[in-house]
Amino acid sequence: MALSGAISGGVGDFDATRAVTFGGLNASNTSKYDVEYLSAQLRDAYLIEHSTGYLKPMLNVNLTGVKRDGFTESGTSTTGLSVDNNSKTYFSLSPALEFGRDRQISETLALRAYGKIGATIPTIRTQP
Repeated sequence: MALSGAISGGVGDFDATRAVTFGGLNASNTSKYDVEYLSAQLRDAYLIEHSTGYLKPMLNVNLTGVKRDGFTESGTSTTGLSVDNNSKTYFSLSPALEFGRDRQISETLALRAYGKIGATIPTIRTQP
């Protein structure tokens, strides 16, 4: 059994322009906002070796928090939006099965052919 994990994060600074066309109205609004995320992944995998190849069932558990700052659009005042800040936590499970075969080409060179099939089962939990 092999247990592994990873942590990642990032920040994005966005400049957005939103066009509003409705009836005879043609307006344009702009905004600036930041998005931050922090993510953790835990993987459990088990290697089943056989003379003809291997199977590796695995399960990933993923948890990601995303935070977007609130903003007020500037431009045409009648179509400008004020958007509250928002935070969400995303949780998902990803079961998968890797299968493959190793072939020794020489003393120092090996070739591995493999494939993987799986799915991600998401859930969303909104932060207050």
